[in-house]
Amino acid sequence: MNALKSSFKYHTAAAYCLFFSCLVVTNTQAVGPVETTVCDYSSCSQVQLTLTAAPTSQGFSTSQVLQVVEDILQVSGLAPNFEVVVSPEVGNAAALIRQEQRYLAYNKQWMNSLEGDAMSSWRLYAVMAHEIGHHLQGHTIESGGSHPKTELEADNYAGFILAGLGGSLEEALILWQGLSKSGSRTHPPREQRLQAVTTGWQRWHLLMAKVRRPVVAPQPDSAVNSAQYLLPHSYYLSVEQRDINHFSRDKIRLARNEIYARHGYEFNSLELQRYFKQYAWYQPHTKKVQLNVTERENVAFLLASERRQQSAPQVQTHTVVGGYLMPDSSRRYLTAQELSHYSRKKLRLIRNEIFARHGYVFNSADLNRHFLDQSWYRGKGKSVTLSKIEQNNVNLIKRLEK
Repeated sequence: MNALKSSFKYHTAAAYCLFFSCLVVTNTQAVGPVETTVCDYSSCSQVQLTLTAAPTSQGFSTSQVLQVVEDILQVSGLAPNFEVVVSPEVGNAAALIRQEQRYLAYNKQWMNSLEGDAMSSWRLYAVMAHEIGHHLQGHTIESGGSHPKTELEADNYAGFILAGLGGSLEEALILWQGLSKSGSRTHPPREQRLQAVTTGWQRWHLLMAKVRRPVVAPQPDSAVNSAQYLLPHSYYLSVEQRDINHFSRDKIRLARNEIYARHGYEFNSLELQRYFKQYAWYQPHTKKVQLNVTERENVAFLLASERRQQSAPQVQTHTVVGGYLMPDSSRRYLTAQELSHYSRKKLRLIRNEIFARHGYVFNSADLNRHFLDQSWYRGKGKSVTLSKIEQNNVNLIKRLEK
């Protein structure tokens, strides 16, 4: 989908609501941006609303909207019925429709402003869960736009999702605490909204208690090597803090998504796709998965652990998956673009990783130390044979190292 600045036709008047306000779109047929009235609690202003496709080619981090959307949809077990787009005119995020296509629009500057401590992360998840709730409950196809009842339904959905993401009640309520005490014509008073979120949060925990069953350990599967899993028993045993004490935030994220990968979940993130495709047990085939209660609770626990780690300053690094810097460099042609983000030192490790897979014993002391620390490395000798793909990747990396 390219930038959405072509002709848009509206057959009826409608209002599409942001978390704090409504977008009122009148009957018109226009080319380019559509003039829209944006109303907050105290006033309205005219804006030219434009939409631009959100990037989807890169893996996601916790600061990117697409990862947030995927996390929310995983908890709900539903496939998306909308596309994610960027719009500088919306105040934060908005659920809307154009030509019968649903969109979740977000303001990139607002998104960036929420980077920081763990509570900022929960505010981000809260806003996006609320807007996604509007879509999944069909609110944006109702004529006349938003009204208090639909806002409370979206708040309830958000509370349910935030509980499923591992948020405490305090974390789930953090965004709503700053809302207007009296509300407005379209949005209910703060206390009603806090109660709706609380009810949704409690609903998730009541559901977990209701469906909880005694844990029965499955029979060992000799065909599956438990070493291929970060948390091999996460589908029937509760994950505890001691299980992840030495996990980085990136590794916790992989362990959390491993639970979905067991069910064949099709990931949007190229990073996650590459990581799980290195294992024969991963067979992607669906966007809709049904987790058992233990798995749901483990997902919530792991995501809460990710959020806690986010509260500390993070050094921007490239994710090491499965002990590899580039796990599929022996199976596909790498590109200069994806390698351009790595330092010369890191490129040297990626290049020699290709030889290390074959058991090459290095003369360099630092390379020996690095690969001996990898559980997959087994030194055999000096003679190795590279495939055509591997040799091509070695030559490419050499050129980039210069």
